[in-house]
Amino acid sequence: MPTCGTLTVTAPFDASKVTVTDCPKLSPSSVAPGDTVNATVTVQNQNGSKATLTVEVVSNGTTLGSQQVTVGANTSTSATIGFQAPGEGTYSLTAQKQSGSVTQG
Repeated sequence: MPTCGTLTVTAPFDASKVTVTDCPKLSPSSVAPGDTVNATVTVQNQNGSKATLTVEVVSNGTTLGSQQVTVGANTSTSATIGFQAPGEGTYSLTAQKQSGSVTQG
């Protein structure tokens, strides 16, 4: 019987398998209003193809900065998001993927 070749079937792309897993570093962590701050984030992609998404740094529901990030298949990558420090005060910051921003490729 002749061989036709091999076939690989992969799971369909799933946007929920692309996540922001860590935001370990702010640099600097104490600044004057309006100064530039950089947040380093880690994004993980558990799909069999690369993914592109927008990652946001958020405080109290307000997006302070965002950046488009591309992550290879079944890997993670780090990205640095720069933003301007808001007015005087102490802020708790989170990193998240922008709703609806994850695409395959």
